[in-house]
Amino acid sequence: MGSQRERFLEVALSQIGKPYKWAGNGPKSFDCSGLCVYAGIESGLFNKGFDTNANGLCKLCKSVTVPEDGDLVFYSRSKEDLNINHVMIVLKRGFILGCFGASGGDQRTTSIDAAMKQDAYVKFFSTVKYRKELICFGRLPFNE
Repeated sequence: MGSQRERFLEVALSQIGKPYKWAGNGPKSFDCSGLCVYAGIESGLFNKGFDTNANGLCKLCKSVTVPEDGDLVFYSRSKEDLNINHVMIVLKRGFILGCFGASGGDQRTTSIDAAMKQDAYVKFFSTVKYRKELICFGRLPFNE
């Protein structure tokens, strides 16, 4: 079965292609934090029923400067606004996985139809700097 971190990544990766939905926590649709929380629950990191947003996930993490597979990357709306509002999962070679769409996928994305129109779903991004408002990297408290 592998480590808790490996299971977290396995669960998250198995959600590729599922639609983004504001406040979605799986298993049919996700928002950014919902994907991380779902993978955390399914890997045994969090208890069933656990729920939080991107900012809450950041508070659970240990800050790291060199991210590893399974670490989280946090973003804000602007460099001036340090309120964390988005989270993605770090993968190998600088790729990241998360929920976001071509036109954003945000609190207005409340249905599967809206997600499809906005190209908003769980997918890969080729760099952690896909948004300029990268705030920090964090490591979840995996049992390793």
